[in-house]
Amino acid sequence: HHRVGDSPIIGAGTWANSLCAVSCTGHGEWFIRCAAAHDVVARLEYKHCYGNDQISSSYRNGEALINAVDEVVFGTLMGDGGNGDSGGDGGVIALDREGNFVGEMNCPGMYHGWVYEDGEMVTKIFWDEQAETLSKDACIN
Repeated sequence: HHRVGDSPIIGAGTWANSLCAVSCTGHGEWFIRCAAAHDVVARLEYKHCYGNDQISSSYRNGEALINAVDEVVFGTLMGDGGNGDSGGDGGVIALDREGNFVGEMNCPGMYHGWVYEDGEMVTKIFWDEQAETLSKDACIN
């Protein structure tokens, strides 16, 4: 209560470094408790070894980013905080340094969008529209 919002809080709603940029929205208290945006980037780097030149090409195609986002959105945020709450609803959009984009949510809808290199714009709201992960290569076609 009495705060501007969760999205502008570094680590909770937004985080960026040389590997990835993340933005989140949802039940802010859960994103703050979990440091959700930072958690995505930390998982990407430490658990999935993204940024290591020895990683497999599938990870360069967005698999590591998908895994890190899914673990936070469907794992960390959905966990029990010890007070009987069932977790926080919301979503994450993330872009890695290879140009791979992921938008995922654990709730019925979240406004999100992106622009392809050719200028085509895409916006989505509902979970069932959320089937795409876009790479730089997909943007060129």
